[in-house]
Amino acid sequence: MPALILFTGFSSRIRRFAVGAKGRPWVVWIWIYALLFLSVEFVLDFPLRYYAGFIRPHEYGLSHQLFGRWLGDAFKGLAVEMVVRSCFSGSLT
Repeated sequence: MPALILFTGFSSRIRRFAVGAKGRPWVVWIWIYALLFLSVEFVLDFPLRYYAGFIRPHEYGLSHQLFGRWLGDAFKGLAVEMVVRSCFSGSLT
């Protein structure tokens, strides 16, 4: 997915949006870009996550989790990833 985002030019659109107003420091640009990139990657990767993380375990009887709870866990994982990555992007200064 990252290669798809990069080679289609969508990454440059995300960068232009993140840069936006020139008054922000470059660290804020990186932070906004990282959050937007993770969000787009999550949306594009969602069908595979759904199949591998919800459908397949249910087919083999390995999970009895309802879809709503699984979706909540997926969004919690995205939130944790965003927080961790924003901590690392803030340490670049």
